[in-house]
Amino acid sequence: MRRRGFTLIELLVVIAIIGVLIALLLPAVQAAREAARRIQCTNNMKQLGLAMQNYHDTMGSFAFGGRTPFGAAAPPGGCTNFWYDDMSWYFGLLPYYEQTTIFNAVNFDLTISSPANMTGRQVKINSLGCPSSGLDTDEFPNTCWSRIRCNYAVNFGNTDFGQDSGVPDPLQPGNTLNFRGAPFALGKTFSMANIMDGTSTTMMWGELISPHDSPGWDGPIAESQIAIGGQSFQALFPPNAKYPDLVVRQCPPPGDLNSIYGCIVIGPAGAERGQAFITKSKHAAGVNTGFCDGSVRFVKNSINIATWRALSTTQGGETISGDGL
Repeated sequence: MRRRGFTLIELLVVIAIIGVLIALLLPAVQAAREAARRIQCTNNMKQLGLAMQNYHDTMGSFAFGGRTPFGAAAPPGGCTNFWYDDMSWYFGLLPYYEQTTIFNAVNFDLTISSPANMTGRQVKINSLGCPSSGLDTDEFPNTCWSRIRCNYAVNFGNTDFGQDSGVPDPLQPGNTLNFRGAPFALGKTFSMANIMDGTSTTMMWGELISPHDSPGWDGPIAESQIAIGGQSFQALFPPNAKYPDLVVRQCPPPGDLNSIYGCIVIGPAGAERGQAFITKSKHAAGVNTGFCDGSVRFVKNSINIATWRALSTTQGGETISGDGL
């Protein structure tokens, strides 16, 4: 009797067809997964916005961008007690984010970099990480500097971390930018009454990518627990701009900033003030952005830079177009 079966050629053809189908379906599956991750990221930012609104209802203002002002001594107990080693909005917002246990573990009479506050710094809150990027721990495994990163940052306005005027525009050499207000700052707080441009057209939250996504150490990017700058973003560059963040620690002594022109200080009053952090994500074509009215919108990379900067200000008086939103 003659046995029935597939020939070698028939098997190879079937395998080839299956391979082609997988190649065609895989991008669609990956796109569906990324869409789900982006939705989860939107939900995370929405919850942060609601927490900030609840904080405002209770305290009469938004949380501080950083507790200690530039140049001031931080509360005692840390390894340095410098202003930039103290806490950011992260810890003040915890009770309004259903994280009272972590909040109760923090001694607010001490700087957040105190060894006594190490327990509070090392609790990982998964919803503070974008699923497309992921949370990362800090590079320092000691009692003062170890902490968990966060992929969300608050809006410090249209210029630099120091919120200075007269900042050179890196996208238009020869032009300068004047600071026009922001909902967050170091050493002070603001309420909705301070947002003259309207809460629905003023950004509150933006995304950052942790340093493990870049070669080498990129300094305080996404270090949202302390006040050295990674708790904030600035609208100096558009979303996902192909430029390095202006991070003071990324350059050799005397610690000037890494910019598209090399290591220079863009701010008029020192390297730390001149830092600028670009809103970046792993989402295709844009970033999730939270606004002061509690809404969350996906902002495209193609947004006009003037519109993007206008969305970051509270008192600019600009007319906002729908370009890129």
